Amino acid sequence: MPDLGDTPSVTGRHPALETHLTERTGSMLAEAVGLLATRLLALVLAGIIVWAVVHVVEDSDTLLGLIVGVVLFSLLAAAFAAIGLLPFRGLARGRLRGARDYRRPSRVQRQLSREESAGATTSVPMLPPNALLASPHGQGPLVLRTVMMFLLGAPAVVLAVTALRAYAVQLLTDSPRSVSERWAWDAPSTGSGLGAWFFTGELMEVKALATTASFVALCAGLALLPLLVPLLRRRGTDAIDLALSEDGIVVRGGLTIGWDELDEVLVVRDLSKTKLVGPRDHRVAGQTKMGINPTYLRGHSRTRIALVPWDMGSVARRVLASRTTAHLALRVDRELETGYVLCDVWVHSPDVVADVVSRLRTLTARHVVDVVELARGI
Repeated sequence: MPDLGDTPSVTGRHPALETHLTERTGSMLAEAVGLLATRLLALVLAGIIVWAVVHVVEDSDTLLGLIVGVVLFSLLAAAFAAIGLLPFRGLARGRLRGARDYRRPSRVQRQLSREESAGATTSVPMLPPNALLASPHGQGPLVLRTVMMFLLGAPAVVLAVTALRAYAVQLLTDSPRSVSERWAWDAPSTGSGLGAWFFTGELMEVKALATTASFVALCAGLALLPLLVPLLRRRGTDAIDLALSEDGIVVRGGLTIGWDELDEVLVVRDLSKTKLVGPRDHRVAGQTKMGINPTYLRGHSRTRIALVPWDMGSVARRVLASRTTAHLALRVDRELETGYVLCDVWVHSPDVVADVVSRLRTLTARHVVDVVELARGI
């Protein structure tokens, strides 16, 4: 498969959809969560450092050590607090807002469409033999990384639950007046044996660093879940990611988009090829050279294909009138007038997806349907 970094972004007939798919797409929701998690982590670290400042003030034996400790830790706390409060707001907001532009049809929209089309029947085609199917087969690296990240993130969860439980017990057992007068911030250190070991004693810096690493691993595990869970749950026609036929393109739920219904096909390839932890292959202004990208796996194509019908409203109402899972492939606006049909082939191998895109180009050329290749990255 050619280097995705060489893929040009070509402007087609649907610039709003192209912008959505490459800059504000709902597929960036995990990235928005990652940005918010980064800010939260920075604030947590700032709080831990402030806690370290208090310990330095209490335990320092020399004036020089006191001054150096307070100044150094205070500067670090201010830096992490600034990271938590100031940057990424626009990026995260744009991605979260973009996830609402085109979404799966709501339950209300599906119910109204079924009532309007009472008595109509929609046939579901047989499973095409050349279909790309969502399956855990061959996804060992994804399963292994997800499980590993959650195992590494378990200590952070246990410590968070321990601290929250101690504060909840204090809040429930004391009267509101006594809580306001003498709130015990060190309650986690007295509420259990684990809390007493972690929040007191030696090697506090090492414990804080290990907890931070555990929290990062937990966030990585959460980012991987949207890739893994569908592979385990989808069956039958619901497992179809994409299949090419003489009648058209078959997508999730057995929905067939006929060649005469298609206006354009958008092939969106992701450029954020940063390894799990390592240098970025592609950077935008303001990004660091190093990055963390837990969803990058060498065996994934990182590609999504959007089918843009001439009449999205007609396709959407036809799908919503049925009781199949085909509506899960739709991404529509509130009025069911614009949008696209998603073929998510992200987890399939680059070679397989390259072959499918090649066959797709042959068929679309035969039926006079444009294919536009787009590049996206974070």
